Amino acid sequence: TKYIQHPAVDVLNKMLQELARKGRGVQGGFYAYANDGTRRLWEELAAHFPPTQKKYDRQELAERFLFAQVIEAVWCMQEGVIDSIPAANLGSIYGWGFPAFKGGVIQYVHDYGLDEFLKKCKTYEKRFGQRFRVPKLLKSLIEQENFALAKA
Repeated sequence: TKYIQHPAVDVLNKMLQELARKGRGVQGGFYAYANDGTRRLWEELAAHFPPTQKKYDRQELAERFLFAQVIEAVWCMQEGVIDSIPAANLGSIYGWGFPAFKGGVIQYVHDYGLDEFLKKCKTYEKRFGQRFRVPKLLKSLIEQENFALAKA
């Protein structure tokens, strides 16, 4: 599969190279750090990256964040980086903070419904691009999980 650059790469390049905002270690990045250790968003952020919309559908935005994490985890499974459904579910919760009440990335799809998840991904892919393209492995993972749940 051909690599498709994520839209955030341009933002990160600008932050690092043009604006020299290289992160917390040098008191820069997306946040401004006070001497007492507190942080707040850097005031000039909006000047360099003006909002493109005034209104957002918060529900859809939250769902897109979850979908992107699911899809990335499944790509990792397809490439052999993650080797099991439990590792994907637990790793997503304990590793990067996927919402625990969702049960992990694969459980999320199972609960959402595979057909509905795939349908929504197609909609998101049309609107937002390749990052919502679903790996072929996802369908077999859900079938595998359904089989395991039926045996339990």
